Amino acid sequence: MKKFGIVALFLVLTGIVIFLFDFLLRKIWLSNNNVTVGIPFILALYFWGGYFLRKEKWLKGIGIFFYTLGVLYTFIMLASPYDSQKEFIPTRIFLLFGWAAGIYLICRKSWTSRIFGIIVVLLTLPMSLLGSMFMYDKLNP
Repeated sequence: MKKFGIVALFLVLTGIVIFLFDFLLRKIWLSNNNVTVGIPFILALYFWGGYFLRKEKWLKGIGIFFYTLGVLYTFIMLASPYDSQKEFIPTRIFLLFGWAAGIYLICRKSWTSRIFGIIVVLLTLPMSLLGSMFMYDKLNP
């Protein structure tokens, strides 16, 4: 019961933090839903992925799944086209998430995590450039 209570507490706190973070981001960037929805979701995936990566056996598999899903969602947010420059500029914050996720993986002990971390760090910039190319096409028809 003690372990279940701690996990339930973490889940409730994750929901509260996501809600508060979403509320604060909407006060800063009112018109950009990609940032206000993407950042809390990515942070939750990275938090739970990192938490379960430190566990053993099948929980580590869940951590790998969450962390990989967070990395993929970060790449999607970096490379997706936007309608205006006002939407595009705040999304460059996702660069930090990609690099931070890769650096975290590089600092882990296993060589597979390090290789995946290097790949994440190296792919973050090309994904950002891909999003910039889509934005360039919309600004210069």
